[in-house]
Amino acid sequence: MTRCSTCGTENPADNKFCKDCGNSIQGEGTGKLNPDTILEGRYIIIKTIGRGGMGAV
Repeated sequence: MTRCSTCGTENPADNKFCKDCGNSIQGEGTGKLNPDTILEGRYIIIKTIGRGGMGAV
């Protein structure tokens, strides 16, 4: 088992991403944007409002 450094959830050792928060466990990026990220000088990421099997908003 591997513990996620972001949320602390225990995950199987072969997982690349946390089963709860989606954080990278094995050093690969998730594409997740952190709060306060500014996109195109116009949009500010505040928080995740929903997520599903293939993506997040």
